[in-house]
Amino acid sequence: MEREGMLVQSYYYGRIGSEATERLLERYGHDGSFLLRDSDTVQGAYCLCVRKAPFVHTYRLVNSTAGWSLQGSGIRLQNFRTLETLIESFRNGTVSDVGVVPLTDPVDKTVNWKFESDNNKTHCTNSHTEREDFLTDEAYELNSQPVGLCVIINNENFKTKDQREGTDKDARRLAKVFSRLGFRVLMCKDQERDQMDRALKYFASPGDLSQLQEFNAKEWSGSEFIDPQEPPKHGDAFICCVLSHGSKGVVSGTDGKHLSIKEITSTFKATKESALNGKPKVFLIQACQGHGVQKGVPSPDLQFDDSGSVSIPVDADFLVAIATVEDCAAVRDQYVGSWFIQSVCKQLEDVCSSGEDISEIFYRVKNEVSLKEGSKTPGAVKQMPETRDTLTKSLVLSPRHN
Repeated sequence: MEREGMLVQSYYYGRIGSEATERLLERYGHDGSFLLRDSDTVQGAYCLCVRKAPFVHTYRLVNSTAGWSLQGSGIRLQNFRTLETLIESFRNGTVSDVGVVPLTDPVDKTVNWKFESDNNKTHCTNSHTEREDFLTDEAYELNSQPVGLCVIINNENFKTKDQREGTDKDARRLAKVFSRLGFRVLMCKDQERDQMDRALKYFASPGDLSQLQEFNAKEWSGSEFIDPQEPPKHGDAFICCVLSHGSKGVVSGTDGKHLSIKEITSTFKATKESALNGKPKVFLIQACQGHGVQKGVPSPDLQFDDSGSVSIPVDADFLVAIATVEDCAAVRDQYVGSWFIQSVCKQLEDVCSSGEDISEIFYRVKNEVSLKEGSKTPGAVKQMPETRDTLTKSLVLSPRHN
């Protein structure tokens, strides 16, 4: 319904996720937009979801002291005093690269809106709590000890590319954080393209301890990386972190050859024999996705994980978080590590003890990284991470005391 010029006609209560959004919108034969509230968070997170054939777009809505704004690929940063004016500007194509999107209601059941004032912030509520069968409030069970494997591919020294100074800072902090969250952490250093591929296939279906020697694998002891003492085995979740040079849709081995992100994630696709069937699989990709540079201000200590296209699969139970959107560079500081990985670790350290869903944590990461500025050249770099989420339940990682 429209209320005093309200410009969004529908509201869906469920879980924010790219798969759920696409499945919802693909049911309708026309373009349109609606708001989605994430039922997995206490306060509720809001996204503007848009279908403009043949694409579906999901944008994060942020309400700050500066006003309402959108976050996402192809969005021109701009603040609006009210949600209504923001959506009107979006619909008219003035704040995004999507173009003009007609205002229609793509949801079969229109729901009633009301606006309430809460601590001087306007937010949206509704009385309709019916969910479709593909949207759920369930959480993944994480009862195994350890919770699962965290595998880090850490490529620093390349034959034909610059050394990735600062990457060890990222690897050590990832190891500390995921170890604290109950994961067994293993790192493979300086892998060529085919080594990466074989290592990932090994970890998808772990074998003998002796096989790890090929990949120069080390295990996090709590203070340093040491030789592993027993073969790895899967638990209730899986984390894979790839730190390397890269380009659009791919990451680079130390030999300069490329392994696509799709190949990386497809290695862990669910099969009847897979120990990870139905379990959450999170991939963190610290690598450039192109040569483009987003605007910012100069800083001499920054480097790029750059090296120019492959889609990411839409299989269930995946979350793929990439340091930057397509066609852009990812920033790494040689003294403190990369913007993206350091932000992920900070947010996991700060928020996990509160029981927050990992999708919400990555919204925080996007916000934090998008606000950073700095570059090697005047007038260059900002960065916007991207996530692809097909998790079918909430994923809540909590500190473990071993």
